[in-house]
Amino acid sequence: MKKKLLIVLIAVVLLFVSGCKKDADEKITIAFNSDGGTSVSEIEIIKGESFKLPTTTREGYEFIGWYSGEVKYTDENTNTITKNTILTAKWEEEGLTVIFDSRGGNTIEPMKFKCTDGAATLLNLPIPVKANTEFVTWEDKFGTSILNEALITCEGDLTLYAVWH
Repeated sequence: MKKKLLIVLIAVVLLFVSGCKKDADEKITIAFNSDGGTSVSEIEIIKGESFKLPTTTREGYEFIGWYSGEVKYTDENTNTITKNTILTAKWEEEGLTVIFDSRGGNTIEPMKFKCTDGAATLLNLPIPVKANTEFVTWEDKFGTSILNEALITCEGDLTLYAVWH
């Protein structure tokens, strides 16, 4: 009786171990929807295995990351993917960051303007304050006056300098 019980017990343990090994070696597919970005091939991994996320680019946009619903995946948390999954790229339209040098006036935080077709319209430019002086205009590094509602090409950050009278 003890011998039969021991054999049954060993058989159960072997079935359990082989079942665990099967789950551990189970392959899953991760597909990527680049949402307008460069194409990314799907990959096959072992369930629960970490992997390096691919990169994608899209003209006029900054890549925010790979998402499944509201969950953002990074190289550090890819091991939590345990079933066939489609990760979707999220993008933010590139913008023009304007940095303000008030030349002795109050500090003004940078502003970001949306770029459309490679250009941004500078709306609601701030007016700096400086004791005993009057603000005249903002100028770029070439001394060109930049007025409110100016249309500027989006070719990197722009620094504007205060002109005082």
